[in-house]
Amino acid sequence: MSPLALLWQLVIVGQVDGVAVPDRSELAVSGAGPVTVTLSLAGDAVPGALYSWQGTTPSALLPTGTGTEFSVTVEQPGPVHISVARVNPATGEVQQGRFAFARGAMYTASEWAPAISVDTGGILVAVLDTGLNPLHPVLRGRIAAVGRDFVEEDDDPADDMGHGTAIAGIIAEGAPAARILPVKVSHAFGLGYITTVLAGVRYALSRGARILVLASGTDDSASAEVYGTILREAADAGALVVTTAGNRPDPVDLDTHPYFPAVLRLGPMLVVSAVDVHGNRAPYSNYGAATVDVAAYGGAGTAEDPGPLCADFRSRGEDLRHAMRGTSFAAPVVAAVAARIWAADSTLSAEEVRSRVRAAAVNGILSFSNL
Repeated sequence: MSPLALLWQLVIVGQVDGVAVPDRSELAVSGAGPVTVTLSLAGDAVPGALYSWQGTTPSALLPTGTGTEFSVTVEQPGPVHISVARVNPATGEVQQGRFAFARGAMYTASEWAPAISVDTGGILVAVLDTGLNPLHPVLRGRIAAVGRDFVEEDDDPADDMGHGTAIAGIIAEGAPAARILPVKVSHAFGLGYITTVLAGVRYALSRGARILVLASGTDDSASAEVYGTILREAADAGALVVTTAGNRPDPVDLDTHPYFPAVLRLGPMLVVSAVDVHGNRAPYSNYGAATVDVAAYGGAGTAEDPGPLCADFRSRGEDLRHAMRGTSFAAPVVAAVAARIWAADSTLSAEEVRSRVRAAAVNGILSFSNL
């Protein structure tokens, strides 16, 4: 099995009242008493490193921490998300990690219910990613069904990393009539397996998804065969795949450098790169005149241009936002435009929708104002 891109480099070790617990644990709720969770980092220490811990409980933002360990007391059911950044003073390198757990289920059926759409119409867009947070107001009434978690093999595709919620939020705001199907195929560290993605795609197609958003990829050629299966099965089902050109510190030309599934042309697919606020190629975005179909705003990741303000997975019902940057957040802009085009004419084929999306781009750049 080929792993997808690893987004978090630090592994966090957790203990509850002195007993070890793994990441994304659902702790048994016994009585009303509080539990104390203590987190630390696995691996070798970095001399003189600077640490920054932050997170949320079900009821509030947590106090921040700056030491090598971080503790939080949790008194009620629900999800807790904690992240840490470590700065190496010698090199300036910043590494990050996340840890998620819950007392009880990450989200209960009653918490999912307000997000579920009662409308049976609208283009169904499957977001195959890290899940989503059903409590964020931008997603209220926009989810077609609870969906599926193919990482934990359950029916609670809760987002314990933030990537999927941000993507779903962009689609929800950009295509007001679209319905979103959350399909979780990667976990809190942003790591998944291509076979898990295949299972998620098959599930999404079985539920009638017409647009599949795959905001992940790999340059591992061992994934090519399974990605080929994904694209062929999507084409056979009449679906459109929207994927990314990918991010790198040293961007590459996809016309000559393999990155999957972007370089495969086995069915209707839109490959999306990212531009900054000025319309220039983002400094991290891969490119390719023959491979990339369109670009959209993904931000530069700088103080001047941090990126789109996306739905934050730590929301407990408030409109919490944070800036994200990457081709992952350009792809849902394109998916939303495709959903709007398809909603306007449901007789179009996936390839015809692809062609109209490309035609709507101005100088190769797509935005909601193009329609």
